[in-house]
Amino acid sequence: MADDGDACQADMHDPRAVGRSRAARTRLSAGARGRILRTLRNMGERAETRRSGLPEATRIRRWRRSQLIALGFSASAASELTKAPVDLGEVRRLVAAGCPHDVARRILL
Repeated sequence: MADDGDACQADMHDPRAVGRSRAARTRLSAGARGRILRTLRNMGERAETRRSGLPEATRIRRWRRSQLIALGFSASAASELTKAPVDLGEVRRLVAAGCPHDVARRILL
């Protein structure tokens, strides 16, 4: 019968044992995984801000305005709706249901 030292030596040469130990080393708790993901997301947002030179809030407003213009709103109505806390999904539903743009704007504001 082999002692524990011989068993360890045998496991080191077994590729399945190495794979298990590597997997065991890479397991993270849910909290650690969340912290890593938040850090990576924040790094990406900062990098995007540096690339575009614009804060995220400005980029979001511009994107919302472009979405409203694509739905058929005039530039001035899109700007007005962008400044208000309007649900873009609700705007899409109203327009898809055939609601005229001026009526949708009054409903939403």
